[in-house]
Amino acid sequence: MEGALSFRLCIVSILPLFISKPVFSETEFVIYQNPAWHYVEKIKKFSVQLNDQVEDGCWINASRSKDLVELELLRSGSTISDAPERSTRIYISATGYASSEQSCAVNVNLEVYYTDTRSIYSTDGEFLSIYNGKLWDRFRIMTGPKSSMSERVHDAHQAMIQSFLVELSKNAGAVRSEILENAPAEKEEHWRSFIEYENN
Repeated sequence: MEGALSFRLCIVSILPLFISKPVFSETEFVIYQNPAWHYVEKIKKFSVQLNDQVEDGCWINASRSKDLVELELLRSGSTISDAPERSTRIYISATGYASSEQSCAVNVNLEVYYTDTRSIYSTDGEFLSIYNGKLWDRFRIMTGPKSSMSERVHDAHQAMIQSFLVELSKNAGAVRSEILENAPAEKEEHWRSFIEYENN
C-alpha cells in the first residue's frame, strides 16, 4: 500500500549521560546488549501527547487511545508526567483516510527512542554528541469497515504499548544478567550493587 499513511507512537527517553571513552581506557568488560533498556525501565516516567491526523471519521475519539496507553503505563508501575523535557516522551499520532464510503486504511506504527550520548575523540581533542537512538518499533497496516476502525486503532495502540512493556522487562533483565556474567570476579559485588541501586 502506497501513500502517506502513518501512525506513530514515539517514545523518547532522557537517560543518564553516558560518555563513551576510547576502547583502550580502563574497560573492564564488554556486553552486547543496549544498556538503555535498563535505564528506560529504571526511569519509567512518561509524558503522553496525541496528534490526530486521520480524516473522514476513520479514528473517532482519538483521546481514547491516549487513555489506554496511559492506563497500561500506570499498570506497569510507571508514572505520568506533564513535563516532557524531564520524562520519557510518548507521541501518539495517526494518519489515515477513507478508501471508500464505508472503508478506511490506516498504518499503525510504534517507535521507541531514547536520548543517547557519545564522546568522539581525536588526537587533539574531543566533542560530545547527543542524539535520539531508536530502541524498539512495530507497525501494522489496517484496512476495513469504517464502523469498526476506531476501535481497532485503539486496540492496536494498547497492544503495541503492552508488547513494548513486556520486551522492556525482558531486555532490561538481559542487560543486568550480562553485566553480572561478564564482570570480573573481583568486581562482581560492585556491579551487583550498581545494578540493584540503579534498579530501585
